[in-house]
Order: sequence, then structure tokens, then C-alpha cells
Amino acid sequence: MKKRLEIDRSAQCVGCRQCELICSLLHENIFAPWLSRVTIIKNEATADSRAIICRQCKNAQCASACPNQAIIMGADGVLVVDSSRCDGCMECVKACPFNAMRFNESKHLAIKCDLCGGDIQCATVCPAHVLIVEGER
Repeated sequence: MKKRLEIDRSAQCVGCRQCELICSLLHENIFAPWLSRVTIIKNEATADSRAIICRQCKNAQCASACPNQAIIMGADGVLVVDSSRCDGCMECVKACPFNAMRFNESKHLAIKCDLCGGDIQCATVCPAHVLIVEGER
């Protein structure tokens, strides 16, 4: 069974944003939540937080919307953005029904969760265990 990132709906996100920080550090070499492939949405009025992650859809609307076929299935079965094909049109960002696609303004590229190449890190730093890895043995 391959690994996949899931949200434990029985756990409550505490809004610490550790997942965003580790993700941006590992992928972009900077602590920058806006460059994370995981997004934490906080409602300041109610203090509720929730995580948004890529669901690695079988019939991914982001991939279908891309005019350059830049969202491809990797050898490990994970959808990834091929940066050599991405022209920054943002059609994939608009098409994702889960708001999981992001955009790196400085590189003019779409970004999305690639499951850290199989070594999923955001779940390891989640103190509330909201982000969990399924399929681990």
C-alpha cells in the first residue's frame, strides 16, 4: 500500500502552522507559509483552524485544467507539477475544488503537495495529529 496524507477528522487543528513551516522549508528553503503545499485556514473570531491538503484525486480537475499537461503522475503514483511544463497560467489553481493548489509568485509556478517524495514531513510535526500518514508499514 502506498503512503498518502490524510486528515483525521476526529482531531482538532490547533493552528500552530508547524506543517506549513516544515513544508515551505523543505520545498523552498525558507519559512514561508504562503509557499507551503499544506494550508491552514484560521477563523480568528472562533479560534477554529483547519488544514487543507491535496487529495491526490484519481480524476484530478487540476490536471485536466492544465493546458500544458504540467500536472503529471509520478512513478510513485503521486500527482506532481512538472516545472518545465508549467507556464504559470494558474488554471490548475482555479480548477482545484479543494483549494489545495498554490502558486509561487516569485517563480511563477503552480505548486502542490508531492508527499515529500514518500517521506511525508508535515504529519511528523503536527502536535494535534490532524495530519496523518496512511499506508505506513
